[in-house]
Amino acid sequence: MRTSFPSLGELPDSDSGMVETPDYPRRSPQTAAWIVLSIAFGIFWTLLIGAFIGARHYYDTASVAGTGTLTREEGIVLFRDTVSSNLMNATDDLSLREGDELLVGQGAKASLLLFDGSRVRLYSGSELRIDELRKGRFHNGFSRLGFTITKGMARLEIAEPTTDSYQFVATTPHGQALLTSGSYGVLVTDSYTRVSSRSGYGQVMGKGKPIDVHTGEKVLLSPGQLSSALPEGDPLIVNGDFLQGFADWRTLDVNETGRDTEPGQRMLVTEQIDGREAIAFRAERVSRKATHNETGLLQVIDRDVSDYQKLLINADVRVDEQSLSGGGYMGYEYPMMIRVRYRDEQGTQVDWSHGFFHKNPEERPTPNGQSVSQGRWTHYDGDLMEIEPRPVHLISVEILGAGHSFLSYAANLSLVGK
Repeated sequence: MRTSFPSLGELPDSDSGMVETPDYPRRSPQTAAWIVLSIAFGIFWTLLIGAFIGARHYYDTASVAGTGTLTREEGIVLFRDTVSSNLMNATDDLSLREGDELLVGQGAKASLLLFDGSRVRLYSGSELRIDELRKGRFHNGFSRLGFTITKGMARLEIAEPTTDSYQFVATTPHGQALLTSGSYGVLVTDSYTRVSSRSGYGQVMGKGKPIDVHTGEKVLLSPGQLSSALPEGDPLIVNGDFLQGFADWRTLDVNETGRDTEPGQRMLVTEQIDGREAIAFRAERVSRKATHNETGLLQVIDRDVSDYQKLLINADVRVDEQSLSGGGYMGYEYPMMIRVRYRDEQGTQVDWSHGFFHKNPEERPTPNGQSVSQGRWTHYDGDLMEIEPRPVHLISVEILGAGHSFLSYAANLSLVGK
């Protein structure tokens, strides 16, 4: 079967079976122009809105470097410049910037006033680096402040921000804390960091889930652990409940010079105090020669306490026997005593004591003395920050029996800084 095709130049017949090409309608030039204009208009507004958002973001977040002004309150404070890396003595009204470091000498204090009104107080032996001091280029609402505290104690007094675009970060070797306006204490030791809130809210980040810290709380960070929120306060006495025997305590023995020694005895005994079993320190001495003696325990504290508002001291005491009346001939020979040695703001050593006695028939002097019922447990609590002069550096804490003959007890001894 053959198929014939038309000659070149000829059109096929309508019934020849060939497919006829359809005639599509053509779009008018006006319609095409409107489509192009609409697309261009959309792109224009997209770019315009994007530019506005970008400009607004730049206005809100653009920053410049801020500064802090140093006040050297006491002692030697060293300063390391971020550019030269030279270590030199800091002076008052020194202007500090990002990257600068401060090293506060032993017994020294300093404070850093920031551009937003916040203040960082640094205490004896502390070290700090300024990581970030940024403020808004066009307004005061944007601020970024960051510090690394590598050692010692710092008090962060953060001003009230003007907007939500504010960030204050404290970094330590064990983690970070993101803090809002308020007052916070940051203590850094070799083994842990403590972040506490005197007022204000923060979030502490270390190993594991971040922990919130509110007013009256603290969080402890160690290399592998982040504690839950705990009540604020630093225990300054170790083993005050004597659960570890005499660990962390030294023996204290004082005898009258030039007289035969009649030593006192010390031991730990189990007692019932308010219905609970407790381990108590017992001091006992029998003196047939009526000579002075002090028999007790001593614990070295060696701690700067400048930042604390309270130094709460607590103990349970009991006096069974005493041969001297009241506080003895000079008012410092109580059958049970708590004694704290510290330095004041002038660096002078002060010996503070509180004594307990159950009888005073001869009306002997009893300065800082308290009368208690014979043979009965009495709870004592006080605040060392209420005494004058105020403590700045704690040296040691002692519990002891003093006088000629005595038999007395002490238990549950604690000293907490807040």
